[in-house]
Amino acid sequence: MPQSLPAAPGEARFTLLPTTRYVGWVAVATGAVLAALGPSLVWQIVSGGAALAVLLATWAVGKRRPILIVDDAGYRVEVAGNERFRVLWSEVRRVLHDRSEAAVYVDCGDGRRNLLVPPAAGFAFTFSDRERLVQGILARLGDKIQEVDRLDKHTLPARGQAAAQSSAPTSVKPGS
Repeated sequence: MPQSLPAAPGEARFTLLPTTRYVGWVAVATGAVLAALGPSLVWQIVSGGAALAVLLATWAVGKRRPILIVDDAGYRVEVAGNERFRVLWSEVRRVLHDRSEAAVYVDCGDGRRNLLVPPAAGFAFTFSDRERLVQGILARLGDKIQEVDRLDKHTLPARGQAAAQSSAPTSVKPGS
């Protein structure tokens, strides 16, 4: 897991984690084994060099992972120490909460700044310590929470779109 600055008093940091985060480390281990067991010196050098290159790339990507920072004022996203955006709790319109999956969707009306803490399975990303993240959001926005069976049954704005005022279903049955 990438190292980040310690959280300031009153804030909590959560690293965005791709579900494929272990692939690089498996490739490094495979390259190291091939380098150690290679049939020739050339094979060992090539395998060792490839393992080293993947190791450095994996480390560099980890240093640039987005960090979600939650505090008493709201949440913000930083990448490599640079703030990408910020949302104040007062800007949040609604929070869709799927209790069975411990997932939330925080809707601030701007699809580019909304926050999805996805279910544990089925998404290409998650957050470190996601249970604590969900509980922190719910504790701060209790009056805006809407309990839902599943997040994917509700209209969520696409990236860059403004949020819809209602959570109407995404499809209509024929004849209705």
